[in-house]
Amino acid sequence: MAKRRRVEEDPLSDTPHDIHILTADRQEPLLAHLQVLMLFSKLARGLPLSTDGSPTRWDLRGLVLEGESEPVAAAVVERWLDAMYAQVDKHRRLRLPSTLAEARPLLLLADALDTTAIVVEGMGWALAEQPDLALTVAVGELKVDLQLKGRLHFDNEGSLIALQQPTGKRSVLVAKEAFEPHAAAFPSAVARELESWLHLAGRLNLVPLARALMGFVKAELMPFGLSILRGSVSSVFSPRVLQFMPRELLLEGFVRDALLERPTQAAIKADEVEVTMSTPLLSAWYGNPLGSVIKANAKPIAEGRSTAIVGRVDLPLNATMGGPGRETCAQLVEEAGIAERAAHVLQPSPPGPLDQLQQFWRSVTQGARGGLHGAAGGGGGARAGGAGASGSAASASRGAGGGGTGAGPQGPTLSSAAVAAPGPAAPSSGAGSGEGRGGAGGGLGRRFRGLLTWMGQGDGEERSS
Repeated sequence: MAKRRRVEEDPLSDTPHDIHILTADRQEPLLAHLQVLMLFSKLARGLPLSTDGSPTRWDLRGLVLEGESEPVAAAVVERWLDAMYAQVDKHRRLRLPSTLAEARPLLLLADALDTTAIVVEGMGWALAEQPDLALTVAVGELKVDLQLKGRLHFDNEGSLIALQQPTGKRSVLVAKEAFEPHAAAFPSAVARELESWLHLAGRLNLVPLARALMGFVKAELMPFGLSILRGSVSSVFSPRVLQFMPRELLLEGFVRDALLERPTQAAIKADEVEVTMSTPLLSAWYGNPLGSVIKANAKPIAEGRSTAIVGRVDLPLNATMGGPGRETCAQLVEEAGIAERAAHVLQPSPPGPLDQLQQFWRSVTQGARGGLHGAAGGGGGARAGGAGASGSAASASRGAGGGGTGAGPQGPTLSSAAVAAPGPAAPSSGAGSGEGRGGAGGGLGRRFRGLLTWMGQGDGEERSS
């Protein structure tokens, strides 16, 4: 029997839009399906639904993203909707911009609306895959887009040059008269943008994007004396970047450093050496085809290195003796299962005897304070938890409300909604508390007897209060 041909249909074609999203810059609401939003946005799951059969309203007119001064635009919300619908409808595609600056509001919105990891990480992967993705750097009135892949940028006699890989074709990105007044401040501006994006990529666990940014840093450091990061590269790796850097990249870097970094550096001196153009970046720098061999003059320079000179073009040469090659190193890193281990969340080890003793001592001293307060007049009860128990994290978005009346729940911050303050909870005080009998002395006595029992020195009668 002949089988009928399978026909793909829009799974939501017969389903009416049951949620209207309000934005500040558009009169008409954006239409969506609540069942799709609830699949991929934790915040949408908590929206109060309309009770009269009309579409639920989600009011985002007061949502201001981190670093912005105006409420989120409808176009950004539309891109966010595209990212979620693309998970359930093959005809719907996420339209991504070509610059990171334009993509930032989309990622921040996804974070603010508590979008699931599969959607957010998909955005990061799609961004990293774009061949023309660019980092926008602004210094004063100068604004430049630096392409992350396939280009090398450097300062050449006051002009900003872009070198295409692997052809070596050079183009003046910013002419001398426009670039020279900002040349001194440009490296720090580039480092500042990279630091900001590495932090965001790490915070959202966008591993491919963080990897692309690190690849850009490595490439731009090649012509070190002319680099657009000279004198500022250390500021890229700020404490928050290192704190949020994807664990996979940190582990890869550690293993790679252990395999490749060796105390066997050598300086080379020769009237003629053969240099193979084995990478697109090297090929572009010397202006020779990929895989070709050129003859260079090598002579020692500072820091125990050498420089390879071809005509008027030179480049420092860092040579080390022994150890695995880069291909072998890459294979060993892969065999180490870095990605799998990075995804594994290590469980905290159980507390040892010293940890238990410290915890017990804190309990004793707090009990003493509670008993003394009770003896001094009681009252007061437990300490209020307001500012001491939790503190609101730095808010990156405000007013992501919604619901049938348009005044629904508040949206989350871009980091945690609240951060629990460290330290154990304070005990109740007063004559009616658990430590009331015998005052501070009774409480201390029982705790010390418990401590001796735990250490094996007591009479074993004390168990639990």
